[in-house]
Amino acid sequence: KHQASADENAHSDSEDIQAAEEFVDKLAARLSSRGGRGPAQADNAAAAQGAMEEGAPVKRRATDGLDEITLCVEGEVAGGGYGMEGATGRAPTAPRSCEHCRTKQLLRTKHCHDCGRCVTTFDHHCFWIGNCVGEQNHRLFWWYLFCETITISWGCSLSSSTFQYTDGANFLSQWFMLNTPSLICLLMCLGFLVMLGALLFFHTYLIYTGQTTWEVTRPQQISYMRGVPKEIYPFSEGGCINIQMVCCRPRKAPPRAWQDPIGPYKETQKFWWIENEHYSCF
Repeated sequence: KHQASADENAHSDSEDIQAAEEFVDKLAARLSSRGGRGPAQADNAAAAQGAMEEGAPVKRRATDGLDEITLCVEGEVAGGGYGMEGATGRAPTAPRSCEHCRTKQLLRTKHCHDCGRCVTTFDHHCFWIGNCVGEQNHRLFWWYLFCETITISWGCSLSSSTFQYTDGANFLSQWFMLNTPSLICLLMCLGFLVMLGALLFFHTYLIYTGQTTWEVTRPQQISYMRGVPKEIYPFSEGGCINIQMVCCRPRKAPPRAWQDPIGPYKETQKFWWIENEHYSCF
């Protein structure tokens, strides 16, 4: 019985190894048909071949008609993304054209129905200014928020300076009678100050990390953001360069041609002090 069980296990292992070899052949053929393999893809294929030669156990699961081999070496999953399309495990985003403007859309471009035009590096449509915020005017919008925050802070200071102080037995009721208009103005200014301060901080964070409001709030609805790890900022080139590209961009510079964020990613696209395994600021 033990001999029969051993023969059966050996036969099963040989079938698994044969299936893995067939997968590697299919992977190599598919990569060669695409014009070669990238460094990450070559490493994945080499790791798969090496693990098979060492007799590592494998797991099989069907994915889109092609067997995906997940290697399990010493109880850990190795090479979990044979992603033939890159680190995100998806195909590159196909070129798009706007059905309203009848023009080709660059990556990160969105058609705004309120403005009736396509906006490059679209952030959001702001009804306070009656315009879209995008690549051409994001820095102006940031300065607008900054000036509004300073103005509201000055309004809070003016409102608090108009308070009149009283004394006596009924000083509390007299104080409210004298200072009710000033108190209402102060509370309104404080409310606007909190909202504007939070918005200013949020857009500072967006500019520093190379993101937009649209990408942060709706990543699953954007084709080129699907599969991007949460801790990765795919369009970041480093905090200082991100600020420079937004604040020091020539006014008549052509729109930027962004690269599809399918990976592999760079260290400048990670901000460990904002997002890590211990906490998340957003």
